[in-house]
Amino acid sequence: MRTSPVLTITVAATAALAGPLTPPPGAPAPTNKTLRQVEPSTPVDTLPGDATALHIISEPGAYHLTGNIEATNLDRIIQITSTGVSLDLRGFRVRGDATVDAIIESNNISITIRNGTIAGGDDFGLRLNATGHIVEDITFSGAGAFFNQDGVALSVGFGSRVSGCVFTGSGRVTTGDAVLIENCTFTEARNALVLGNGCVARDVTIDGGLDSGPEAVITAESGCMLERVSIVRSFRQAVFAGLHTSIVGCSFTNDSSASSASRAIGVGRGAVVVNTRIDRFGTDGIRVGADSVVAYCTITTLDGTAIGAEGGAVIDRCTLSSVGIGVVGERVIIQDSTFTACQRGALLDTESIVQSSRFTNCVTEGLAVGFGSAVRDCIFRGGSTGVTVAMGDCVIEGNQFDSQPLTVSSSDSVIDGNTFTDPNTGALTVPSAGNLIIRNRFSSTLASVTNIGSGNAVGTFTTNPATAGPCDNLRF
Repeated sequence: MRTSPVLTITVAATAALAGPLTPPPGAPAPTNKTLRQVEPSTPVDTLPGDATALHIISEPGAYHLTGNIEATNLDRIIQITSTGVSLDLRGFRVRGDATVDAIIESNNISITIRNGTIAGGDDFGLRLNATGHIVEDITFSGAGAFFNQDGVALSVGFGSRVSGCVFTGSGRVTTGDAVLIENCTFTEARNALVLGNGCVARDVTIDGGLDSGPEAVITAESGCMLERVSIVRSFRQAVFAGLHTSIVGCSFTNDSSASSASRAIGVGRGAVVVNTRIDRFGTDGIRVGADSVVAYCTITTLDGTAIGAEGGAVIDRCTLSSVGIGVVGERVIIQDSTFTACQRGALLDTESIVQSSRFTNCVTEGLAVGFGSAVRDCIFRGGSTGVTVAMGDCVIEGNQFDSQPLTVSSSDSVIDGNTFTDPNTGALTVPSAGNLIIRNRFSSTLASVTNIGSGNAVGTFTTNPATAGPCDNLRF
């Protein structure tokens, strides 16, 4: 059999074209560039401007800086007049003085600005007025605040995202609706954030620089969420927000002295404040509107009220200590919460419920409740006054008073199944008529531990539990 000449030639040619099979020495290394490095990009310094702007970007696409840019006596340094522009500062700085109104500005949609520094400017640092923008990894240094911090470092429109930015001695950040602010840091900030409806601020740290003033550090419209936001060293109110605000996992603290702000948090109806800590921040801690929830929060060292709540609010599993008043409200539910060393534990008006909570060493008063309220399964220990019931139709049931008195100065209330340990004279005082007093227990056989007026329905007082009736009160 003869070998095909065509096949011989093909194999020989293939062998001649093949490269060496032995790999080069050393570990393999990537040779490709990133997409950002290879995509077409235009240097901004090659673009002309006009009488109002140093450079104008008028076409969509990618642009970048090749060095720092500084300018004076202009409305803006870079003006973007096209949609769909991506501007990479590549670590460089764009700076203007007090004669520059805005450093970078655009009135078009879908603008991306990243990776560099924006400094100076009289009124604005970066101003993106339309929608759908991305601002990431930008340092704002004195932006929008050439003379003071009352300007705007960054303004973005609806549906934008701001991520990984640093604001140092700059003006505020203002947003349209549905904007995400995440992983940002503010230092020497006054009113750092002004948020539209439905915005989210997440993983944000703000150092107020011990500044004071009437505006809040964060002002938000309705439906916003603040998640893992930390504010320190500010004598301003921390948060002032609208309806249905959520504040989750936040911290508002001052290290050395109590803040002179009116309060740390003020939010509207239907708010949720969860797992948040307030320490020496504001005269008052939290003020929530009706139908709100405050849960798993810790509030310490305030001169005023830790939590002020309107009708239908729920206070659940909160820890309040060293405050003027723990909770003030009407038609409020408090459950599984702890009040320690408060001047007064809670002052509650009509139809409130307090259950499974502990009041320890409250100085003036543990708890005062109004008409139609209920106090169940709570512990009152230390201090001078346990519970005061000034209005009728209340239920005081299943509580433990450890050296603490219960005073009911109204009618039509039920005092049932409470325990008084180490009671003093007048541990149970009921001067008014028309109340039901049954099944209570006193760790003293002295009749003086009770001071009950005539006209009440009172279970028989006995010292023998073996012969006690189902509604008898027991002294032991």
